[in-house]
Amino acid sequence: MKRLSVLFVLGLCVLAASAAHAVPRVLIVGDSWSAGVYATAAMDEVMAEYGLDAQAIGAATAVSGSKASDWVHTDWLSLITVSLAQNPTVDTVHIMLGGNDVLSRIKDTNVFSGIAQYLRNGWWNEIKADLQTVVNHCLLHPQIEHVVLADYDYLNVLTIKTFFQLLGQTYDFDGMSQEQVNTAFIEVGQKKREIAAATEGCEYVQNWGLLQYHHSWPYAVPKPGVAPDYNPYPGGDKAWPMPDAAFDPISVGPITLPGDGVHPNEAAHKVMLRNAVDQYYFEWFGDAAEGEGEGEGEGEGEGEGEGEDPHLLPIPDDGDKDYLADDEEDALGYDPGIADENTNGVPDGVDLALAHAAIIRDLDWYEVGGETLPPEIEKELPRDHPYVLRFDYMVDCVWPCSACREGIVVGHLQVVDPAQHVAPQHGFVIPLDAWHFLEHLSLIHISEPTRPY
Repeated sequence: MKRLSVLFVLGLCVLAASAAHAVPRVLIVGDSWSAGVYATAAMDEVMAEYGLDAQAIGAATAVSGSKASDWVHTDWLSLITVSLAQNPTVDTVHIMLGGNDVLSRIKDTNVFSGIAQYLRNGWWNEIKADLQTVVNHCLLHPQIEHVVLADYDYLNVLTIKTFFQLLGQTYDFDGMSQEQVNTAFIEVGQKKREIAAATEGCEYVQNWGLLQYHHSWPYAVPKPGVAPDYNPYPGGDKAWPMPDAAFDPISVGPITLPGDGVHPNEAAHKVMLRNAVDQYYFEWFGDAAEGEGEGEGEGEGEGEGEGEDPHLLPIPDDGDKDYLADDEEDALGYDPGIADENTNGVPDGVDLALAHAAIIRDLDWYEVGGETLPPEIEKELPRDHPYVLRFDYMVDCVWPCSACREGIVVGHLQVVDPAQHVAPQHGFVIPLDAWHFLEHLSLIHISEPTRPY
């Protein structure tokens, strides 16, 4: 029994990043959450995980501190227009916006008591109208096919109060509880759902409670519902905040806090972005012929019943039974105790196999008869992007697959990235039987002696 090493997987991750044929497809618009996603290239990395040929831009439009009420003005909307004109391949706008509008209302006002409780819905409708203006402006551009309104996850009220108090600022929410603060944001989220439901070309992503569900904190909370009915809405437990694990620690003088309570870390953003990719981006940007069930776990083909596929072989030291050994998960930055890091219903090892098979299939392929690369083929190979050499040893035998008994040609793939490999023979070598298993979701394979079939 042999295994494609984690170094191979990491190498392909680098290969995916450098290959690229990735072109700008998504414009990120919004506030500091948008800025965090753009600055860390989190969306680009998640797209690459799924084998999607897509890049996100947002240098001018992911603006920390911005409100929906800012973006309705012509000078702000023109930032979108100029960015789209400069990037004609962009066909989708990803918006995370409205949070600062809510915070400005609730930071020192209890919107569930006094006169504010009667004004609250009107305030939320103002935010809705502003967001509708931004969505409509995006859709006015002929190149834009989709607008995604991606919502937030729960903030951490106690951490916010402490952090801003240390900075000499006041965010006391006028005595509101964690649940009341969450409810205020959820109510605005409902307004975003209404926009998406009423606007052709606009979609909504719910993230309420997603990080609670991802980290199992509190235990056994429901995963937030997805389109079209979003049941349950909201997800998680709205009396609780996002887990501390979703933030990066921050120090104010001698005091270290689990975060600022507002801005999640890159890993948390990636969890939420995978939620959007699973619901929308994979369908829009993926190749349906190659990606049936990839990243979605919908079960139409390879995503369902993985345990029944004879190509999926158990491996030692795999505590969470996700087809990745614990030390491999450590090397990849995964949690060895979570079998489904991106909560898409597909084990992590299967996700990796699907994504990396898609990366390899998407490269330029060159057929080679025999075991050596002829000079006439070598001189035609690209120097500016990765490619695959498929060597068919041209021997009068095949390998019968140990799992399905299908005949496999004797040979290998050579996956070459000129940016990493000084010569084709230095590329990643994948025996064709291993490639067969990789196409069938498995990073592990059994080789049998070559024999007539």
